[in-house]
Amino acid sequence: MFLFSIFAILSSFADPEPLEKNCPSAEQPTNAPIAKQRTGSEAYQEVCAMCHGADAKGTPGVFPPLVPSEWVEDEIVLSNIILRGLAGEIFVNNERYASAMPGFHEKLSNQEVLGIVQFLQEKHEKSTTLSIPQIQQIREKNVPLGSVSSQAGLEALRKKPTAKPPKKSQSFWKGCSSSEH
Repeated sequence: MFLFSIFAILSSFADPEPLEKNCPSAEQPTNAPIAKQRTGSEAYQEVCAMCHGADAKGTPGVFPPLVPSEWVEDEIVLSNIILRGLAGEIFVNNERYASAMPGFHEKLSNQEVLGIVQFLQEKHEKSTTLSIPQIQQIREKNVPLGSVSSQAGLEALRKKPTAKPPKKSQSFWKGCSSSEH
């Protein structure tokens, strides 16, 4: 009788239905509100401002300014930094920075990345031609590469190729190159 009483007490604590039946699935709609898409300004304030400041001026020697910044002016470079993160030594406005920034590819939608880019471009008094498909392409092709690595990684991302070195001029000296004189 004693064992029967213990069994009855313990069985009263059992979950009457399996956990899976109590959890919403893809087939079962939930009453949860759909998350509101953040504007570029809102996404910046929630994700970027903690380090770069609400005014995007950064913290000297620790977190680089985004306004002004030659890297932010290039929307392809900026999108890569937002999605992939940045590690290593860089120079912004001739000042050295060596703090790491995580990538936000898991926390920001393509629309939010575009919004942040537009928000920062406006602070540079520029407009952007960047599109959602371009951001998706960066997400698919470049995010697997990991963080942008230092100054060299930033330089490699510039959308405008650097000028090609000029061709060597021909020497007027027969049989001599211009480098021999």
